[in-house]
Amino acid sequence: MSQLEIKGALAKLLATENLIVQHDGAAQTASFNTATRVLTLPILKIENSHVYDMFIGHEVGHALYTPENWRDVIPENVPFDFVNVVEDVRIEKLIQDKFPGLRTDFSHGYRKLNDEDFFEILDKDLTKLNFIDRVNLHFKLGALAVIPFTDEEMVYVNLVEDANTFDKVCFASKMIAQFVKASREKEEASQSEDEIQEGMATFEAPGDSNPDGDEVKPSNDTSEDEGEDDENPIESPSLGSEGGDESSETQRAFDKNLERQMDKSGSAVTYIETPDEELKIYPLEFLRESFKEAILECNYDLSRITEEYKQFISSIKKDVNFMVQQFEMKKSANAYARTRVNKTGVLDTELLHQYKISEDIFLRQEITPDGKNHGVVMLVDWSGSMSDHIVPTVKQLLVLIQFCRKVNIPFDVYTFTCQGYGHRIDEASMSPHKVSLSFNSQVVHILSSSAKRREIDDDMFHLYNQAKKISYTFSPAVWVGELAMGGTPLNNILFAVPNIIENFKRRTGAQKVSFVCLTDGESSPIHYNQPTDYGLRIAMTNGYHKVFLRDGRNTYQLDSHNETASIINWLNHKMNDVTITNIFLAGPKGFEKYHRHLMNTSVVDNTQYKKQGAQSFSMKNGWPLVCVVNPNTFRDSQQEIQVEDGASKAQVKSALRKFLKTKSVSKLILSQLVEQFA
Repeated sequence: MSQLEIKGALAKLLATENLIVQHDGAAQTASFNTATRVLTLPILKIENSHVYDMFIGHEVGHALYTPENWRDVIPENVPFDFVNVVEDVRIEKLIQDKFPGLRTDFSHGYRKLNDEDFFEILDKDLTKLNFIDRVNLHFKLGALAVIPFTDEEMVYVNLVEDANTFDKVCFASKMIAQFVKASREKEEASQSEDEIQEGMATFEAPGDSNPDGDEVKPSNDTSEDEGEDDENPIESPSLGSEGGDESSETQRAFDKNLERQMDKSGSAVTYIETPDEELKIYPLEFLRESFKEAILECNYDLSRITEEYKQFISSIKKDVNFMVQQFEMKKSANAYARTRVNKTGVLDTELLHQYKISEDIFLRQEITPDGKNHGVVMLVDWSGSMSDHIVPTVKQLLVLIQFCRKVNIPFDVYTFTCQGYGHRIDEASMSPHKVSLSFNSQVVHILSSSAKRREIDDDMFHLYNQAKKISYTFSPAVWVGELAMGGTPLNNILFAVPNIIENFKRRTGAQKVSFVCLTDGESSPIHYNQPTDYGLRIAMTNGYHKVFLRDGRNTYQLDSHNETASIINWLNHKMNDVTITNIFLAGPKGFEKYHRHLMNTSVVDNTQYKKQGAQSFSMKNGWPLVCVVNPNTFRDSQQEIQVEDGASKAQVKSALRKFLKTKSVSKLILSQLVEQFA
């Protein structure tokens, strides 16, 4: 979990409410919308956790205690800053009383900000500050700045201290506004009286004589200078205006300095939501009809590929039986682990003679709870890069399907690729800020246990034809456009998996589902619907933005370097009863690159991969199980040891080693999957 996710989770825990928490690098401060229940947190350069937690605690205080209609109940002619300062005092006291551990964060947080002179009071005489500024500093800094108050002012300070409801906040703010206004008028009156007395003293003093020796006498006529004074009277700010003694200059300074701490490099934050549209899937019946039409229209003789397919199905019986054996052993072991032995309360007549030396003379019974019904859903990468090894991949897939059929495990198999960037989008069906499922994606249902036995046989043969045709290894084969290859929109398709599995459970009655995703490359970025001045458009995530995925009121930060792993984490939370496996096809260099990418380490242990051509490992974040397979060894296992007559002992040994290796590689991944199914 990222640091931003941790802070978001902290806010939800403090609020005891599933708030919508969003991080915005452009936000000037933390804020909370009491109507929409959206808590906005800035992205700060400050690395002090006390400061960040203090901001969160402050805004959660608003979430818990500030009424939604607070703007409507503010008394008229009361400056906003007065209400803001008094309400901040109230909610900070209440949130610290509710969570005493936050007192340390508030104390250390304000100390840190004061050390950096966030309030800009370092060189100022605190006695000259406005009353509301001194109230603000008194409650935020406490002993860090001993704020002077007169006895008359302390009456209003105590009024703020006692304001434990919003009604009292409004009352205290109104009283402070009246007090400040009265103090200002009193000061102005005193200043005017001093000026009058000073003027009278001037008039009563002997005047200067004019050149003729006459004494200058006061006149009732208005002088020119007096007229200039009348044009510039002393003005006081009106209530509700900014500036003067009715605004908090310390809060203005605090907001200004906080803005300088905004992480502008993190201002590009994108929030996208899980899709609400249904993924359009080519149904199996549609694909089946396309193959039938293609077979009727083709001029090829399909007898050769039909015979080859029959031989292949016959050759995999041993591998299928091996998987069945492993599955039954695993299932029996699980059943044994669930078995418990209980006393029946009925005497065992064969043990009655031991009643003097043992109390265990009762019959016992074994109870084995029924296991859960299992099912398999597979998603197969149908991108162009798979064409080089599509035939062995399809063959291994058919082995798995034959196993599922033999042990009666329900299954569904889908291919996924893109439709090309020229695909038209129906903007009427698009929702802003949503992950797009309709753009640039094509999912085809290719195999299902829900079909009849003969239909499944036909579907497997059709898939075998398509693989042969794509690989260009067998020209006389049938091909359909619905299974043409393209790109890898894995990240977008994964958002449709919960709905696919839910429908699968409903249709088959499976209680525990194994989801297997077979790929050979990284996914393209997430495509989502972005609102612009010209309407909605398709945008893609990139490494320059912090991307957050919102699912209802839950938010997850996506790793820009590994979006797929982040989406898998979301799937793990969404489907905690589903086992998730990734089969990744890669050569030696590809294995090392993929391992470093997933595990975020420069040290790669590829011992098993070199020895067996395949290696599995688990991840704390991302795919719970990853099986990386060398596509060069992901082939048919040899049925017999290949040696020539007169071969040397060394040649026989080498042939035997090769034979055993193909057997082990062929069964390694199948065994891993059986572990998931049992």
